[in-house]
Amino acid sequence: MSLLSSLIGGILILLAVITYLIIRGGKGGREETLYDRYQRALRAGSKRAALRAGRIYYSCIGRGPLSVTSKEAIKEDLRKMDDDKV
Repeated sequence: MSLLSSLIGGILILLAVITYLIIRGGKGGREETLYDRYQRALRAGSKRAALRAGRIYYSCIGRGPLSVTSKEAIKEDLRKMDDDKV
């Protein structure tokens, strides 16, 4: 009986780990897509689109509201857009 319960417990742990990895992998794909969208908006030169995409991207990777650091990173990226045009 003890062997059977250990086997069932091991299988449940394995299934939990596999489920976690599948879910986690899906989020990584979304973050990459949002990052690509943000980079395209920056290259296109539209500050409004870049600001919107940057906010979405940084809130996704931060798992919540934008931090001060994230806001500063977006501001710096938008500033660089002006520098690239000169």
